[in-house]
Amino acid sequence: MLASEELLKQFSVEVIEKILHYDHTYLNNFNSFLHTIINNNEEVCMKNQKCLDIFKKIHLQLIDIIVYKKHSQDYQSLIPQIVFQTFYLSQQHIKNPSSDLEESKWILPVKIGEIDSNDIHTIHFVSLGEKLQLPSEKYDQYCLQIHIGAIKCLQFEKQLYFITDSIENICEMCFRHTEVNLEALKYLTDCVSVMTKEQWIVLSKFVYKVLMGQMNHHLPTIHDQCVLLFNKCLDLEDVNYILNIVMTEISWSLRIKFYMLTVIASKYGVKKILEKYDVLSISMWKCLNEPYLLSPCIGLYKIFIKDLSEDDFSHIVMQPIIHYLTSSNNISELTKYNFVTYLLPEMRSKHIGSLLILHEKMNIQSKSDLYLQISILKMIYNHNVEIENYQEILNLSLESGDTKIRSEAYTILCCSKITHDVLDLIYNFITDNINSDSLTLRLKLISGLEIMLRKYRKLDDLMFQFFDRLHEFILKNLIPGSNYQRKITSLKIYSILLKFYQNQDYVSSSCRHLLLTNLLDSEDIRKKCSEILVSYFIVTKQDRTYLNNWMKLGLNLCYDPLFYKNESGSTIIYTVTTLVYKSRLKIEIFDISESSVSAYILNLAQKQETLLKDHFVKNVINGTLYGLLDTLNNLSFEKNSPEKNKLSIIEIETMLNLIKNNLNLLLDTLASRMNSEGKTEAPSFAQMDIALSSLRNSNQNDMPMLPTNQFLLNFIWINIKICCDVASKYAVMLAVSNITDKQYQNTQIKLCADMIADVLIRCRHKGAMEATCRFLGVIIKHWKESYIWCQTMLTDYISCMKPENEISRRSAGIRYLIHAIVTNNKNTVKDCITQLFNIAKGNLCTDIDSIVDLPQARAQHLLTVIVSNASISTECLYPFMEDLIMLCIDNLNSPLWTIRNAALQFFGSLQVRLIGQNRLNNHFWLSHLPLEPLLYYFPRLMQRLQLLWSQTNNKLPSQARLIPFLSLLKAIKLQSWTLLPLENQQFLKNLRCHLWSTGFALEIYTVRNMAAQAYVNTIQVNKITSTLDKISNEIIKYNRGISFSEFKSSNHLHGLMSSYKYLKNIYLMEFNQECHVFNLAHEDLPPLCKSMYISMNCKVLGPFPSESMIGHNQVKCLMIENTITQSSNLLGLIECYMNGDQHTAISFLKCFKNCNINNNKVVIDKFIHYLNVDDRGIFKEIMMNIDVMLDAQFGELVKLEIATDFFSMILKRCTSYSEKDFIAMLPVLSWFCPSEARLTLLPFVCKYIDCNLYDSYDRCRSSKSLYYFTDLKDDMRVWNAVVELLQDEDTDVRVQMTKFVNRICFNRSSILNPYMCLKKMFEMKIVCSMMNTQFAFTCYWNLLSNIKLRIEYDEIINPFFNEQSNVYQEQSNIMKLAFEGLKSLICSSNNLSYYREVVQTYLSSLRKECEFKGTFIDDSLMVLDTYSNLHFLKLYYKREILILLNFNDDLNIFFPILGLIHIPTKFL
Repeated sequence: MLASEELLKQFSVEVIEKILHYDHTYLNNFNSFLHTIINNNEEVCMKNQKCLDIFKKIHLQLIDIIVYKKHSQDYQSLIPQIVFQTFYLSQQHIKNPSSDLEESKWILPVKIGEIDSNDIHTIHFVSLGEKLQLPSEKYDQYCLQIHIGAIKCLQFEKQLYFITDSIENICEMCFRHTEVNLEALKYLTDCVSVMTKEQWIVLSKFVYKVLMGQMNHHLPTIHDQCVLLFNKCLDLEDVNYILNIVMTEISWSLRIKFYMLTVIASKYGVKKILEKYDVLSISMWKCLNEPYLLSPCIGLYKIFIKDLSEDDFSHIVMQPIIHYLTSSNNISELTKYNFVTYLLPEMRSKHIGSLLILHEKMNIQSKSDLYLQISILKMIYNHNVEIENYQEILNLSLESGDTKIRSEAYTILCCSKITHDVLDLIYNFITDNINSDSLTLRLKLISGLEIMLRKYRKLDDLMFQFFDRLHEFILKNLIPGSNYQRKITSLKIYSILLKFYQNQDYVSSSCRHLLLTNLLDSEDIRKKCSEILVSYFIVTKQDRTYLNNWMKLGLNLCYDPLFYKNESGSTIIYTVTTLVYKSRLKIEIFDISESSVSAYILNLAQKQETLLKDHFVKNVINGTLYGLLDTLNNLSFEKNSPEKNKLSIIEIETMLNLIKNNLNLLLDTLASRMNSEGKTEAPSFAQMDIALSSLRNSNQNDMPMLPTNQFLLNFIWINIKICCDVASKYAVMLAVSNITDKQYQNTQIKLCADMIADVLIRCRHKGAMEATCRFLGVIIKHWKESYIWCQTMLTDYISCMKPENEISRRSAGIRYLIHAIVTNNKNTVKDCITQLFNIAKGNLCTDIDSIVDLPQARAQHLLTVIVSNASISTECLYPFMEDLIMLCIDNLNSPLWTIRNAALQFFGSLQVRLIGQNRLNNHFWLSHLPLEPLLYYFPRLMQRLQLLWSQTNNKLPSQARLIPFLSLLKAIKLQSWTLLPLENQQFLKNLRCHLWSTGFALEIYTVRNMAAQAYVNTIQVNKITSTLDKISNEIIKYNRGISFSEFKSSNHLHGLMSSYKYLKNIYLMEFNQECHVFNLAHEDLPPLCKSMYISMNCKVLGPFPSESMIGHNQVKCLMIENTITQSSNLLGLIECYMNGDQHTAISFLKCFKNCNINNNKVVIDKFIHYLNVDDRGIFKEIMMNIDVMLDAQFGELVKLEIATDFFSMILKRCTSYSEKDFIAMLPVLSWFCPSEARLTLLPFVCKYIDCNLYDSYDRCRSSKSLYYFTDLKDDMRVWNAVVELLQDEDTDVRVQMTKFVNRICFNRSSILNPYMCLKKMFEMKIVCSMMNTQFAFTCYWNLLSNIKLRIEYDEIINPFFNEQSNVYQEQSNIMKLAFEGLKSLICSSNNLSYYREVVQTYLSSLRKECEFKGTFIDDSLMVLDTYSNLHFLKLYYKREILILLNFNDDLNIFFPILGLIHIPTKFL
């Protein structure tokens, strides 16, 4: 090694430049040189000013490398060392050389002065005597590199003081920006991995602060790094010590407990932990009911599954689970779902024995849970295990009314070995569930079928037969009249069939026509049909006329005034055009002269735009640009369109001019009643209405039928939307293309962006603004040079909010404009927030009297939009959070309501960003969010809280200022007291003191309650019992009249009582047992405290308070509830209360209704004795109690037979109540009803089944009531009502009705698949069990005849009209079922005379039906509208029935009407 002087000469300016040009060799040599100087204390360099200046110059230039990440990955290990060493050496000229080591400690870059008021994101600091400024995240990065360099260069043994200081600062860096804290965490992990135990004792407090503050971080990279860091810490820490803290201090409601236990288990041993803490299994099982805790809880379960042997897992983990599953009726559906979805698959891989044990235990239950049974069966199936009742469970599950159960059973079927029986079951399941309104089940149908076809690659005759059946079934589902669910699921299955099996019969011309016809349906169905057609079908030259007819129909629909018909027309044109290109035919097949269909459509759009300018109102009715522009959009800009990029530059310019002119026309039309200065803003709704009314009135003489203002408004908004969509698609296409002329590219994109932005500025319609915002956002996202445009827009429109240029709410679109910019160009977030922050904190213009929208309020509203937007990451916002929350809290105290209101909304979005959202299923936990991150990330916030407590007094405004802080504190929970730094422990002690002495005594009830929750959240688990004792002692002091200084008032007592209640609930959740409540003479307690105490202490049974006491009703009810739960003689209790006064009896009955009572039959018998009571209130409550008990044991209680006279009396009394009350009592009346009175009650039951007249509750009560009429024979009303309710639009009504069918078919009362039950109601066996064949024939014929008549409506008045009120009902399917039923009756009968007589009476009405004039959507294609299709289908079925009944002489009545159309029988 050369001497230092010679080395110094070598490092000339030229060499330094090479170092700064990232020459790794020179950089390494320079690092070694610096290391030698420092270690050998080379005074030649340390006192040489020229040398120090060089070091300083290098250091300052290295800042640029750090800030902008200009160094390669190889430099990562060298840069921090050189940064530190040059920094260390450069300080020598400003330090006292005689000072000792402690005094000569190197000085960090120091922040100076105030942060620039115009930029809350920039840090001003001094480094090596130079004043510098950096963005805050870059400043933190710079400081971090210095500390990392110190740790790499300095030795622990010699300079522990320096290292301690560096590690402390690195730990602080862990609470900075994501880019900084992740790097800091990595280096901290490296430090801990080489640390000695002695050093760990000194530094552990800093590391634990990082772990407790960051382990719950929402970013997986930071969380994973914390887990790795904690793993390293356990090598230095006493594992028993940290395990004790985790188990005794940290709540089960906090995720960090599971994270830490997962790491500790691998070090300590899973079996040892489970044996030491038997509460672990029970508490973990409860946490499966909490979505927020699910992921870490399952993670811990995985460790148990992985590390435990089969015997240990079965005994220690599985036994408690089996106990809960088999002995508890209170397991939530969410717990079962999480157990089935996440735990069972993990167990299957290693602990199949435990699953078999669970399966056996579930089978021997008297009332098994079918969902659990089928889920376990799914796990153990195909494990070479013989399952005794496999088929029984599978069959019950396939027919279940629970969609989850059916889904699991279907999955098992699709994974089974393919046999004829299995394929039959799959086919039947698809037919029974294809129209389910459960999206999850329908997706399962599709995915299960695809899995089966992928698995079973061998296609044999068995599979071909299955495919043919399925294809035929799909085609029948696509006829008009089928509901959305049936059609969309059928199309998806069709797509899978074509994907796996190419059969010419599946892509025939008839199939193609059927799919093209469905392009007239709703959006999803149109898209799927179009996708199938262009993917698998072709056309030929012979189809020229056919294709032109479809093109003509598409164009006609594009001119229709209704937007959904325009969309159908657009899809038709796109589909047939794509088919032509795909089939390698020329575009001339469409008889157009233009070079492309896109150009043809553009010419038509130009003509239509001219007509709109000339006569706006007339052409709103006779044509619209929307359909044509939508077609142009699909053809020219969709990703897979064959005509993408077909438009020439001239045509593009024409299109843009058309869009611009159309937008101006539409916006000017709405703003026609504004003055010229205001037209740059959006008109108010009143001004728009006046403008449209004036427009209509001016055309009144020319047009007999004028569109409504609503229709005109809808026309304008829908056309604005499509114009912006086309402009957006074109701009995006330009942005992603490789165009050499960048100026042209950016000019065109800017033109499109300006047009869309102008719409947002002049817009008021929320739907249009949201769509336009989305279109603008897509442009900004793809436009690489969008930053300048975005900055200009932000500056122009945010500056308008200054007090001297205040604007009104009419520019509501500015919010969407700013939203589109900041969410799609993240580089604008900083500047936007800074500008809005400065406006929001500005001084109010008190001299302006009539301020409508204060700039400060508007700025806060816009900040709310930014902060609450999920696409803007929390990391982007963290540098501003503390300043924003301070601003928000200050503005919550503003004297102006508009400012306070905006601040309140802003605070709500800030709170979510600060701490997250509490997603609790069980609110006894109060919170599952940690307190420590708030303490460590936002120290100024906590200091502000301390100040506020000192300023709080008896005045309400001072107490109201605590609301934002308390709303934060009540939502977060302390993790661990022991691992909390001393300064934070002191803060929490002070906080508890303030909450106890001041918070509990606040005048405002809500604030007092929040204070109680905040106090409880600061108590660690092992202090809950002592805190409960402390609070109870204070309450007892009050009760005994003991005077003590801390007690303030009855408010303070309420605060103490609230805290006790919350802590008692948490005690139950943490320790899985009830807490013993202290005894107290409650008579003299304030009303609010008394009711709270009685609700906690179930042993308080009386005496009842006097009626003069405030809240006596609540107290009385609580005592009655306690009496019911404690009573061992319910019959005696009922008698006691029913013989009391009227008020007490009603209170008792209301409370009794909410209690879970066993032996319902005996209790019901007791209640029936009191039905002759005179009091109407008591009578009604008795009936409602009986109803609750019937629901609890539905189908298990034997139908009660009471005397007819007694029932008549009950029925008469029930009818005297309101209709709603009578409907509520209907199921009980049906259960009571003797056979002699059923015909009297049945009309009431059937009255409430019409979904157009009665709500779902009423119809559900009718469904329950009909269950008790299963043995009523030969009454068509029952069958008709059941069929009607099985088609109800409400799922609950349909499922409830399946119990009737289950009882008829299988003598069971469980729920079944509704559609399967509907089909069963048309089966001969079932129908004949309810009525004779003559009645059955009449029912079927009437159902076939009862097509809902077309509802007359004016499309011009209501553009959103939908003919069908019940979206689930399928008239075509019902007609088919009725037709099949009629065929079965006729074919099975030896005597057709009765049926002929019945039909004979209908022949005259049938002749009138045949006079029906069908409505053709297109005459050439013979495409009928839905109603006409249904009518012709009905006539077809009736003709077939007449043929079966030998009415050959009367068949001529069906001609020529059925001769006009062709109905393929394979589609029926």
